[in-house]
Amino acid sequence: MNTVPVPQNRPGFGEGLAGDTKGMGPSAPRSGAGEMVLRWLGRGTGVLFAIFWSLFFFEHLREWYIHRPAEGFPPPWVTLAMVAHAGMVLGLFALMRWEKSGVIIATISTLAFFFLCIAGARAPWIVLINFVPIGFVAMSWAAHAGKRS
Repeated sequence: MNTVPVPQNRPGFGEGLAGDTKGMGPSAPRSGAGEMVLRWLGRGTGVLFAIFWSLFFFEHLREWYIHRPAEGFPPPWVTLAMVAHAGMVLGLFALMRWEKSGVIIATISTLAFFFLCIAGARAPWIVLINFVPIGFVAMSWAAHAGKRS
């Protein structure tokens, strides 16, 4: 009986499934339990925060764009803040599958949203909770890098 080898096009650490290592054979070191716990804490809190911020996003979308036909468009800083807000939500959801991309998008969008809202005389310090899932994912990467050294 002939067997056909199945290519292993699996994502590397930081992209995709927990514990995968890119381009390494079966004898490659796998992620430890602590790394996996940190990764899934990051992913889980990322999804929870994305749902939390989605609720605000859709409410503000309705408030600023749908129910204001007579008053015209909102100020430009509000539109930029809404774009940053959407980026936060997408970045936090992306943590679930594409960690590196999710971390980059969520970090840039969170900082942009934070600074845009400060410029609008509002200081939403609560937006900094987005760095909790990013921190968990970063700690899992650091633990993985420390194990390989």
